[in-house]
Amino acid sequence: MIKFFRHFRKSFLDNNQMGKYFKYAIGEILLVVIGILIALQINNWNQNRIADNYEKNVLLELEKTLTNDLDFFNNLEDRVKRKDTAIDNLIFARQGKKKFSDIELKNSIWWANSGLLFSYNKGPYETLKSSGLDKIKSDSLRISITSLYEVTLPRVEAFIQYAEEDYVSLIEEENRKLKEQGFYSEYFELGKNDEGHEGFYIRTNYDLNKYLNEPSYDEMLKLQAKFKKDNWSTMLYAQKETQELLEKVKLELKERFND
Repeated sequence: MIKFFRHFRKSFLDNNQMGKYFKYAIGEILLVVIGILIALQINNWNQNRIADNYEKNVLLELEKTLTNDLDFFNNLEDRVKRKDTAIDNLIFARQGKKKFSDIELKNSIWWANSGLLFSYNKGPYETLKSSGLDKIKSDSLRISITSLYEVTLPRVEAFIQYAEEDYVSLIEEENRKLKEQGFYSEYFELGKNDEGHEGFYIRTNYDLNKYLNEPSYDEMLKLQAKFKKDNWSTMLYAQKETQELLEKVKLELKERFND
């Protein structure tokens, strides 16, 4: 191809056709420029395609993580609701307003004394942050993602941890008093766990008469009720913000990537 163009240039020069030579030279330069522009366009298109694919994969991973976290938050809310119901059941039973079987009372005692463990997966967000948040092209979506993982969820986690730290020592002290007063005792029993593994496991005997009639149990119920109340609204806030971001991510995937 180079020899072909060189032949044309030499022919124009040999025949002293300078006008045609300059026109040809200009045309050749334009052809080279056009080729460079096309190559740049192809390169830009390829880079944009790579960036879009990366963004799509990040959003898909984020969608999966948000879905799993939301399921976990929903389960935590269910635990809080069961704790709330258990506390109510024990109060009604102690007031003689409702009767429950021994199994129902034991389950209520266990659920009333249950705690919360809040956590979330920030792995995909940390990966995105390390590669550059600007990989997310939508400004509003990028702000929402940053807000959830830098502000909302860390605050919720800290609030629940602080609340638990405030109550855990008080609850442990009340449990110690109840044990000393004979409300319950613990022993080892040979059995199987939920996974079918055999071994010795801690079991609990409850003196249901004390739980139903002793005034000293009121303080424990008050502590557990306050702990539940302080964390419930916080959990709902985490659910709400996570759900809203999940919907935004799904919408972005649908509108931009038809996914």
